[in-house]
Amino acid sequence: AQSERDFLNTWDLSQMRPVLCTPQDQRRELVFRGRLAPGHYVIIPSTSETSQEGHFLLRVLTEKANITT
Repeated sequence: AQSERDFLNTWDLSQMRPVLCTPQDQRRELVFRGRLAPGHYVIIPSTSETSQEGHFLLRVLTEKANITT
């Protein structure tokens, strides 16, 4: 069974600090390589206009073993 904590709300997002933000120009591809501290991260794909739908491909590659949920 899912609970309210399974979803992010506006307050949750307001408490988070961005690790990476992309420019507002329309990019078809973004590559990020870096080191992230152990923890939980949220990836939020977005479009250039509000309420616009889009298709996204997300690929995450790691150099060390990890567990994703």
